[in-house]
Amino acid sequence: DRPQGMLGWVLALGVLSVLVRLHELAYPIGWDEGYWAYGGREWLIHGRPLYDAIFDGKPPVIWLLYGLVFRTGWGILGVRCVGMALVWMAACLMMLIGNRLQSRSAGILAAIAYVLCISQKTVGIKGTVTTELLVSVFVVAAVAAILCGRTRPWLVIAGVLGGLALQSRQTAVLD
Repeated sequence: DRPQGMLGWVLALGVLSVLVRLHELAYPIGWDEGYWAYGGREWLIHGRPLYDAIFDGKPPVIWLLYGLVFRTGWGILGVRCVGMALVWMAACLMMLIGNRLQSRSAGILAAIAYVLCISQKTVGIKGTVTTELLVSVFVVAAVAAILCGRTRPWLVIAGVLGGLALQSRQTAVLD
């Protein structure tokens, strides 16, 4: 369970997360991205109530993420960079889960598979930050929290992360 050599894998997963999504930085803003960017901007920058400026049945986390990034001035480039960071974070947690449940090799393989699968067009989110990506990050983090320790604080953290998954996508329970 000692993290010997894991730092190298953490860095490698970061590089992989960027490389598989790097070409997406040049793509124009997509339909969903534009929708969430506009709604998030109206909510957080212009103070309009959520679901007033624009309505979509998505829970507030996606609007919050886009609004916060647009508030920094980074725009869609910032959102896509956040997407790379989210993939990296989830991959590192996936590596931790595989390591705890099976072996170091299983953790590394699971992490690499996650990065490659979540970044493919067949998942419907190639290069973008969507509710599917957010749900996967929160669910993986919740499972990692449970595996870190079954004490009350870790279980509360897992519960909060599960709640954030539901606030990212209503069907998180079914995904």
